[in-house]
Amino acid sequence: MVAIRPGRPGDRDLFWRATMETVWRDIPDAEKAGLSTKDFEEHFRERVTPIVDYEGSEFLVAEEGGRVAGYLLLGAIGSFYSPETHAFVYDIWVDEAFRRKGVGRALLEAAFERARERGFRKIKLEVSAANARAREIYAQAGFQEERVILGRPLD
Repeated sequence: MVAIRPGRPGDRDLFWRATMETVWRDIPDAEKAGLSTKDFEEHFRERVTPIVDYEGSEFLVAEEGGRVAGYLLLGAIGSFYSPETHAFVYDIWVDEAFRRKGVGRALLEAAFERARERGFRKIKLEVSAANARAREIYAQAGFQEERVILGRPLD
C-alpha cells in the first residue's frame, strides 16, 4: 500500500535527478538540437530553484515498502487571465517500478487535499502535448484543457 508523506531535505537529490530526466525527455527534439544536457540543467536549475525553495511550495512523497515510489511538487501560480491564485502541480514523477499501480493517482489525490486545506479553489498543471499517457491520467483525474501553447520553427 502506498503512503504519502511530506518531503524531507534528503529527497531533493531524487527530485533533481528525476525531474531533469522527465523534463529533458519532454522537450521537443527540435529544441534539444544543439543544446547540451549540461547547459539545459544549469538553465533549468536556475529557474526552478526559486520555486522549490519558496515557502509555499511543498513536496509530497509516495512510499511503498520503504522505497520512494514517486513525488509531487505542489505550489501556487498566478494568471494573466484571473486575479485568483491557483494551486499548481509543478512536477510529478513515479519510479518506473511503481508505474501503473496507482501511485500517481494517490499523489494527485494528496495534492487535491493539500490544495483544499490551503484554501485554493482550483488546481492546475502543465503536460507535454506528446505525453499521451500522462494526459490520459490527468483527464481521468478531472483535468481539462484550458489553454494550448503552439510552436513553430522559424527557419
